[in-house]
Amino acid sequence: MQGVLNAMAGARREVGIMSPYFVPGPVGMRAMSTGMRQGVRITLYTNSLDSSDEPLVHQRYADYRLEMLRLGVQIYEFSPELIRRSSGFGFRGPSSAQLHAKVAVVDDRLLVVGSVISILDRPSATPK
Repeated sequence: MQGVLNAMAGARREVGIMSPYFVPGPVGMRAMSTGMRQGVRITLYTNSLDSSDEPLVHQRYADYRLEMLRLGVQIYEFSPELIRRSSGFGFRGPSSAQLHAKVAVVDDRLLVVGSVISILDRPSATPK
């Protein structure tokens, strides 16, 4: 977790977090508050209560939701209703739509998957 926090602390523009069981706790809230004050855009994608298989964990996350919104964190909660209404995902029959991977992207440069941090070597998008 410390490696992920360190990667996020180095953000200059944006941090995207996708986690099914996101509970920032006091340390994560301080990191988000610091980032937001420094102009870093933070976006969180997580499971809604209806799409979570861990309602107790979701309740702990929900304890921080209003505070994150007040900081300016953009929050998107994944809803199983979106899957039920869409035929484009290829699901047939009953399904349990929920996030599983724990991913963070920092400044389109660092990719954190689980506990692995990778530096993305991407060509510059700047026209010559």
